[in-house]
Amino acid sequence: MKSIDDIDLKGSAKTGIFSRAVDKYGPLGENEIFGFEPAIILGGEIKFENVRKSDMHIHFDILRQFADPDIQEI
Repeated sequence: MKSIDDIDLKGSAKTGIFSRAVDKYGPLGENEIFGFEPAIILGGEIKFENVRKSDMHIHFDILRQFADPDIQEI
């Protein structure tokens, strides 16, 4: 099984985006997700400054309006 460090996006930073988001926003609740705003599908960049904690159902509903899901196994 992979650890968070194995799959956490780091970019040029030593600490991954997910780990920094948890430090900033706190742990995720049962129906929460960290997402990028603006959404990557709309041209947003994958960088920590664009991470927001949001309701996962609303976030996925908004993303689904712009593209079909791309499900990847990790």
